[in-house]
Amino acid sequence: MTGGGVVRTETAGIYSLDEVTLAKGFLFTGATITDVDKETPCAQDFSYEVSDNGQSITITDTDKNNGTVCLIFNVICKGKAYESEDPEVKNEKEINF
Repeated sequence: MTGGGVVRTETAGIYSLDEVTLAKGFLFTGATITDVDKETPCAQDFSYEVSDNGQSITITDTDKNNGTVCLIFNVICKGKAYESEDPEVKNEKEINF
């Protein structure tokens, strides 16, 4: 997992492991979502759900609060736990013109 993004409205993203990664034995176990700046907390806006026996994970963001979070995907492979690198996600209010 690389990259990050900016969210301006309620959003849900579905992330799925590709066939090569699944063949190696990797499965999602969850996500760790933490605030980057404690002055603008928004981690409580996020939730996750693992599905398809660990092959997919859905990250939902209500975008109720401005702020930036660290979003780390948690996986397991052959009994060992791993974490993804830290793609940051920013919540910003939608601008209407």
